[in-house]
Amino acid sequence: MVYRVIPLPRSLLPLVWDFGELSSETEKWYILKIIHVHFRTDCYNVLCHCCDVIATVLSNVQNYMREMRDECSFVSLRDVERTVQVMLWFYKLIPKLHLD
Repeated sequence: MVYRVIPLPRSLLPLVWDFGELSSETEKWYILKIIHVHFRTDCYNVLCHCCDVIATVLSNVQNYMREMRDECSFVSLRDVERTVQVMLWFYKLIPKLHLD
């Protein structure tokens, strides 16, 4: 998805702060925390042993996307949050797919 960007008025430029970016290690820690928050319920105990693997994969995906040279290079932890929500949606769907 591509967003339309409108320049800030000059009067607001002094109020803009550059907070930099997270280190890879810090980002991976946040990703792991997001995963743990979603997987901590009993129904997802089966996925809990995969938390480190999922965090590593999502961290690598974030790093890969950041290296892109187009609009896809902008990543955020919101993307991770959405990905985990989609994973859990598919996980909840598994029992419904088992037709006897």
